[in-house]
Amino acid sequence: MSLLAATPYILTVHPSLPVRSVKELIALAKARPGELNHASGGSGTGPHLAMEVFAQRAGIKIVQIVYKGGGPAMIDFLAGHTRVYLSNMVTA
Repeated sequence: MSLLAATPYILTVHPSLPVRSVKELIALAKARPGELNHASGGSGTGPHLAMEVFAQRAGIKIVQIVYKGGGPAMIDFLAGHTRVYLSNMVTA
């Protein structure tokens, strides 16, 4: 196995959530399991899989809302329809 590529992602949280750090986000998600959702530009995409790894390692449950691409996912995130968005630097 070898590394083919590396892409940085940005974890963004809607301002309506009362968190200001990743630690606070994890604590909120643990206190309200399954209540938080995250926008995804598609199942199986890099950001989707990265969010799943993050949730698993943090021990939290966060619901995926799937969109047809990063653009529509970002629009609904900005509108407040989803609470968390993990995206690549270009989309963010």
